Amino acid sequence: MTATGMRSPLRRLAPAGIALVLLGAQLALGLALERQRARPAGILPPPPSPRALLVRGLGDRQLAYRLGALELQEAGDGGGIVTPLLLYDYDRLAGWLDAVDRLDPKSGHVMAMATYYFALATDPAKVRRMVAFVVEAFERHPESRWRFLAHAAYLARFRLHDRAWALAIARRLASLDIEGLPVWTKQMPAFVLADMGEDEAAADLMNAILDSDPGLSSAERRLMTDFIDRHRAADLNVDGLRRRKP
Repeated sequence: MTATGMRSPLRRLAPAGIALVLLGAQLALGLALERQRARPAGILPPPPSPRALLVRGLGDRQLAYRLGALELQEAGDGGGIVTPLLLYDYDRLAGWLDAVDRLDPKSGHVMAMATYYFALATDPAKVRRMVAFVVEAFERHPESRWRFLAHAAYLARFRLHDRAWALAIARRLASLDIEGLPVWTKQMPAFVLADMGEDEAAADLMNAILDSDPGLSSAERRLMTDFIDRHRAADLNVDGLRRRKP
């Protein structure tokens, strides 16, 4: 048998051997990561102060902000592990969000994490904690954070079914004196009032907005007039039913 004939079986065996070695390495890595699986108590350490975060960022506020935000994003996840939101301590989480946010109150990154990710928890108490954080943090820079306040009103109404809180948040949004806000920010309390069955109050509020804003487009005016007419009619129907009751 020639040397070439002896080498050909080895060549055929080489890819299979490499595949087995790689498979073994992957299994070993998986077992090592499994032993390091995060425990609920250790998902996030106690929240640091903004000063402590600043020290970690070598005195650079933007570096500290980004490091803190990255740590929040990666907490509990990594190495093939995904930690359910139900396992997070939301009081501790809110402390982290607050500390990081104070480093750059003009940024909306932390607010977005609170409203669009952490508020997705199925536990109403955890959602409530995120809404409370957003409502508080909004006040640091209302001119750039009003959209998050609108989402907080949505969460209060449709995730928490707390209409009174949703109305309070909507009224705070409507009270903002910021140039360029869309008209629906003024209308939100009317929508919540209508949802609460307060048709007359909703119609009156919408009518006041209609009368006070001459810059509305014809389409906006038509929609608002339809809203007023519809809820005035609903209020009259309800009032008529009350009068007919024995």
